[in-house]
Amino acid sequence: MFIEYCTISGELFCDSCFVICFRNCVSCSNRSESIKYPFRSIFVKMFSTFNNDFIEQFQYYTGYLPLKHTIYLKYLRFLQSLTRSPMNCKPAGLLFNWLGNDEYNLIAHYYNIFPTDSQFAMHSKVRSNFQSELNL
Repeated sequence: MFIEYCTISGELFCDSCFVICFRNCVSCSNRSESIKYPFRSIFVKMFSTFNNDFIEQFQYYTGYLPLKHTIYLKYLRFLQSLTRSPMNCKPAGLLFNWLGNDEYNLIAHYYNIFPTDSQFAMHSKVRSNFQSELNL
């Protein structure tokens, strides 16, 4: 995906643009499915199956997260970076502190993520949630 190829300075911008674009497309099921397909197509071609259960297990055992979990993880990282930035007085940080905590808390509660968790801990908790969804 294009997010992985961004430079360090542009990573937050690309993550936020991707998340905003995807969140606006989620309301229309055709659009969200059309975004999910390229993400899954590698596994479809590698393992020659269209079965969603198999593809999710392949993603788990190869170390990849499904699109939903990947987006939420990137979104949480972006929002957490707003709170941890040394320049918390920037407009985006202030708006997040005033208005954006509810959505962050909702997603963080779903994954049992705390504001003090590192990015590695966040990834581990999202992965363990994915594992519990697969009943492994």
